[in-house]
Amino acid sequence: MKLNRSKKGFTLVEIMIVVVIIGLLAAMAIPAFQKVRRNSIGKAMINDARQLGSALSQIATDFGAAPGETFPLDYVAASGLIDNNAPVVLLNTRTIPANELGKYVKVLSKNYTLSAVATFGAGETTVTRADDTAFTIQHAQVRPDELQGGVTSPVAGNNLATFTAVAFDIEGKLL
Repeated sequence: MKLNRSKKGFTLVEIMIVVVIIGLLAAMAIPAFQKVRRNSIGKAMINDARQLGSALSQIATDFGAAPGETFPLDYVAASGLIDNNAPVVLLNTRTIPANELGKYVKVLSKNYTLSAVATFGAGETTVTRADDTAFTIQHAQVRPDELQGGVTSPVAGNNLATFTAVAFDIEGKLL
């Protein structure tokens, strides 16, 4: 009696080699994908900060906000909505209407931690760069040193290689 052995199929060694090759490719591709993702989130963060800074500058100009006055930033992280539904009274007794910021900025990217207030005219009356911070944005996957190309900033909020808030001036420029 003769056993009929088939020559079809793969040996265990061939399968193991394929698995090792796939593992090596994944080990190289996953970190590269994560870096691209962090870069895209960082660029979106900078773009959102510029939009927010431009809107705040416009509001400061329209209503005559003095340097040092603050404006509440009601941001909903889950949806990215900016929701300022209460008027703000400035020192010059002018009132910024509710949802004025919403005229300029409808929605930001999701999952940021945005500072509670923005400071109008930050840096206009001070000498040190650390006092220029008007507002901060934080995202769990973006480090400040990555946004600056690996260069650390003299601003206290932007010089740590840990997940910390990124500081922006009133125009939305990265500090």
